[in-house]
Amino acid sequence: MASQSAKSKVAKKPKVAKTPAQHPPYGIMIKAAIAALKDRKGASKQAIVKYVSAKYKVGTNCNKQVNLQLKRMVQNKALTQPTGSGASGRFKINKATEDAKAKKAAALAKKKAAAAATKKKAAAVKQKVSVAKKTAAAKKKTAAKRKKSASPKKAAKKQTTKKTVTKKPAAKKSVKKSPSKKSSAKKPASKKSPKKSVKKAAKKK
Repeated sequence: MASQSAKSKVAKKPKVAKTPAQHPPYGIMIKAAIAALKDRKGASKQAIVKYVSAKYKVGTNCNKQVNLQLKRMVQNKALTQPTGSGASGRFKINKATEDAKAKKAAALAKKKAAAAATKKKAAAVKQKVSVAKKTAAAKKKTAAKRKKSASPKKAAKKQTTKKTVTKKPAAKKSVKKSPSKKSSAKKPASKKSPKKSVKKAAKKK
């Protein structure tokens, strides 16, 4: 119990947030120093430390950090060491590894750009399809509404026509009798002979 109470009495120390460094990583600073010094034989550790401490805001442990980082970079083949061993000697940037990294970075950038382009195209196609579907659905709805609104009007028209139209009684056909051929055909006037008329004239005398 006493041990538990003692533990509870001891307050936990609050975690102090690490302040971000005011300089880039040591690997980048060392490469920048070697590139800026432009020594054909390679840059020495002392020259690198002097450049880094003058150019960047580093602490008092700069020398120690540069030593550690130089060893790591030689092991990772980021740097070559023409002379010396460990952290002593001369150091150069390994161009082969730098070129390979640059190629990889370029390939990754191309892949990312291609993936982004394909995503954009797919999104554009989806948008077009969705818009086309929406327009088709809207057209169908409007057509259905028009049909519904037109059908009661047609029914009303049919009812009104049925009510107004009344059947007229069929008119009796008056059949006219055609005159008989005998009555219609008139007899030709009989021509009197000239002899009889001459005899009648003689009697009168």
